[in-house]
Amino acid sequence: SETSNVNQVGGIVRKYWVPVILILLLLPSFYTAPHIIMKSENPNGEIEYPSILDVKSSGLVLIILDGVGENYLLNDDYMPELNSYRKDSATLQVRTGPLTLSATCVSELMTGVPNSPIDGLRNFNLNHPGGVDPWTLASKDDRYSVAMVGSYVMGNMYNKFDDINFVNTFQGHSDYYEGDEETTEIATNWISDMEHNVLAVHYSGPDKVGHNWGVTGPDYKKKLLDLDKQVSSLLDIIPENWTVIVTADHGMTEIGSHGSAEDVTRDVAAIVSGPGILKDSTDSVNQRDLASLVPLSLGLPFPIQLHGRIPLDILNYSPS
Repeated sequence: SETSNVNQVGGIVRKYWVPVILILLLLPSFYTAPHIIMKSENPNGEIEYPSILDVKSSGLVLIILDGVGENYLLNDDYMPELNSYRKDSATLQVRTGPLTLSATCVSELMTGVPNSPIDGLRNFNLNHPGGVDPWTLASKDDRYSVAMVGSYVMGNMYNKFDDINFVNTFQGHSDYYEGDEETTEIATNWISDMEHNVLAVHYSGPDKVGHNWGVTGPDYKKKLLDLDKQVSSLLDIIPENWTVIVTADHGMTEIGSHGSAEDVTRDVAAIVSGPGILKDSTDSVNQRDLASLVPLSLGLPFPIQLHGRIPLDILNYSPS
C-alpha cells in the first residue's frame, strides 16, 4: 500500500512538473517585465523659486562635448584654452549614471530625470521623459528665449516643443568636423544677435573620432584641440551675466567604446561660471545635479521630478 501511494505521488509529479516549473519561472516576470519595458512614473509638480533669492543670471549656455571624459576635458594638452578659463570658474567632478549612452546621459543632465531601464534600447530615438523640466519652463517664461543646436539627441527630446528652437547639425557618423563647425557658427550668431538667451550647444564630433580611432592617438587629440578653439570662441562672446556650463555626456575607453558602467566612461567633469558662482571652487556631483543649476540660475520653479541636488559648495550664497 505504501509503495502504491509513492508511485501514485510520483506519477502526479511527473505529469505536472513541466507546468509547475513554467509557472515558477514566469511568476517573477510579472514583476520584472513591466519594470524593464515600461517607463517609470515620475512625480508631478514644481517648487516655486524662493522669494528671498535674487535671480543671478539673465541667460544660460550649456555646452556638451560628446565623448570627452574628465581625463581629457581637464587636460591642458588636449584643451588648453578651456582649461585657462577654469581659473575664473568652478570645476565639478561629475559621475554619470551607469548607462553611458549619449541620449541617456544628455537626457539626465538636461532634465534631471533618472533613466528607465528601457531607455537603453531607445538611444537613437529617446523622447522627452514627460512632465516639466528647466528647459521647457524657461521656454514658457517671457524673460527667456530657448534654442538648441547639435545632434538628433536633443532633437528627439525637444523638437516637439514649439517654444524651443532646435537646429540639427548632425551630418552622419563619418562627419568629424563640419557638423561641429556649423554648430559653432549657429550658436555664435544666436549670441551675437541676442536672438536667444538660453542655449544648449551639443558637439558630437569627439564621439565620432573616438569610435573610429580611439582616444589615445593623434586623431582624437587633433579633434579636441580644434574643438577647444571653437568652444573658446563661444566663451569669449557670452555676456558676463550669463551662466555657462561646459561638460560632457560620457567618457570613452581607450579603444573608443562606451555604453557600459566602466569608470572611465562614467567620470566626466563640468566647468561652471557666471553670477553667483565661486571662482576656483570645486565639488563632486552626480550628472543629474547639473540640471538643478538651470532653474536656480534663471529664477525658475524647481521641477519635483528633477532628481538632483544643487551643488551649494560652488555658489556664493549665504548658508541660510
